[in-house]
Amino acid sequence: MNELPSLADAQWLKAASLQRVMSVIARAGGEARVAGGAVRNALMGEAVTEVDLATTLQPERVMEVCIAAG
Repeated sequence: MNELPSLADAQWLKAASLQRVMSVIARAGGEARVAGGAVRNALMGEAVTEVDLATTLQPERVMEVCIAAG
């Protein structure tokens, strides 16, 4: 069986700005995951130029907590 690829060591995932947004969402009781083209590009070895997040919070709540966090 083939081993699934891992993005655990991807530098773009460790970016302070991305980690901050994910942390703000987590502190508000939500969960955020990277979705879409960033995952595809990283797995294909291409540059990640933008990151989309899927979250368990409603859009209005995400905006509220992000604005409050500055």
